[in-house]
Amino acid sequence: NSEKTQRLTAIATGAIFLLVGIPIWWKTTEVYRAELPFDEISQLNQDPSLKNRVILAQAPLKEEDFDEFSKVLTETIKHTIMIQPSSEFELLFSLVCPDAGKMNWDVENAISEFINPILEELLPIFKFQVSSQVLYLTKLPVRPKIQKNATSNEVVYYYLQDNQLSHVINGIESRLGSHQSTFPTLNFVLYMADKKHSPLYIKKPNGEISKSNNFLVPRWGGMTIYNPGNKLDLNLVMPTFLSNLRTLVGVQNTAPKLDTRVLFEDVGYPGITDWEVDYLSRLRAVENIATATHTLGSLEKLLNQIRNMVINDDVASSVYQSVKSIIAAKEAISNGDLSKSLSESRDAFVASETAFFHPSLLELLYFPEDQKFAIYIPLFLPMSLPIVASLIALWKRYRNREKPK
Repeated sequence: NSEKTQRLTAIATGAIFLLVGIPIWWKTTEVYRAELPFDEISQLNQDPSLKNRVILAQAPLKEEDFDEFSKVLTETIKHTIMIQPSSEFELLFSLVCPDAGKMNWDVENAISEFINPILEELLPIFKFQVSSQVLYLTKLPVRPKIQKNATSNEVVYYYLQDNQLSHVINGIESRLGSHQSTFPTLNFVLYMADKKHSPLYIKKPNGEISKSNNFLVPRWGGMTIYNPGNKLDLNLVMPTFLSNLRTLVGVQNTAPKLDTRVLFEDVGYPGITDWEVDYLSRLRAVENIATATHTLGSLEKLLNQIRNMVINDDVASSVYQSVKSIIAAKEAISNGDLSKSLSESRDAFVASETAFFHPSLLELLYFPEDQKFAIYIPLFLPMSLPIVASLIALWKRYRNREKPK
C-alpha cells in the first residue's frame, strides 16, 4: 500500500505540475500585447520614395559636372543646418553681459516688430514659444586675439577666429537655461563685448572681418557680438537674427542661380514670401511623413525583438493614428491639398513619437533575456527537481515490472 501510495502521489504531483501549474504560470506571466498593423507599417517602409542611399565610388568627372555636384552638396549642407522635425520649438533671445552694468534691453518691442510677423506666417508649419533673458557676469571662455597697427604697434581691434567660435558656444550654452524647455530650443545670443576687449570682431577663414559680426550654429541658433556704444540699438541686431531664423527653418537667404531671368517677390515686412511658405509646407510635410514612417519601422523591429514587451492600448492607438495620418497625408499630397497634407503629416509625426517614447515601452527596453533565467531558475529548480526525480523513479519501477523474470 505504501508503494502504491507513493506511485499515486508522484503521478498526481506531476500531473498537477504539468496540467495546472505550468498553464497558470504561463497565463499569469503573459504580457498584454495589443494588435498592431505590422503589415501596413512594413508596406509604408517599402515606399521607394522614402529611401535614400549614398553610394561612394570613384569616377572621372568633367568640368561641366562641377556645377551639378555643387548643387547637391549645397542641398545636403542646408538640410544639416535646418531644425529637425518637432511638434513645437522655443525661441530664446539672450543678452549676455560680461559685467553687472544695466542695459536697455527693449527686446519685446524688437521681437514684436521683426520676429512676430514671420512667426505668424509660419504658424501653419511651426509652433513657437518666444522667451528672453539677460545674463550678467558672463565672459567669453576664450581669449580674443589682437590685431595691432604695423607701424605704431597700437591695438586696432580684437577678433575671434573661426576655430574659436565652437569654444565660445560651449562656454555660454551651460548658462542659457534652454534645458528648461521640453521642446527643441533655437538660441539667439547677443553678446556685449567688454570694454577691455573692444572693438571685438569675428574674422572669417579668408581673413576678412564679418560685417554682421554674427555666426550661425546648425540646429542651435545664432550669436552676434555687439561692441559697446552709447546705446544698444536692436534695430541693427534683429535683422541678423531674422536671417538666422530663416536659415534654420529652411529658407534660403540668397536667390537661387537660374539660367532664365526671374523676378522674385519682395520679402517685405513679414520677412518671408508666400512661395517660401509654400515651399516650407511641402518640405515639412514630406519630412514629417518620412520621420513618422521611419519611427514606426523602428518600433516594429523593437517589438519583434523583445517579445515580452507590453503593448498597451495607448501605444496601439498612437500607432494606428500615425499610420492613418500617414496614408491621409500621402493622399492629400496626391490631390494637391497642401494644408491637409501638412496637418495630417504633423499628426502622424506626433503620434509616432508618442508611441515610440511611451513610458511602458521604455521600462523593458533594456531588460536582457539573461535576467529571466536569473529570476526563474531559483524559483523552478528546487520545485521541479523532486518532481522529476519521483517521475523518473516511477518510470524505472514500471519498466522493471514489465521485464520478464
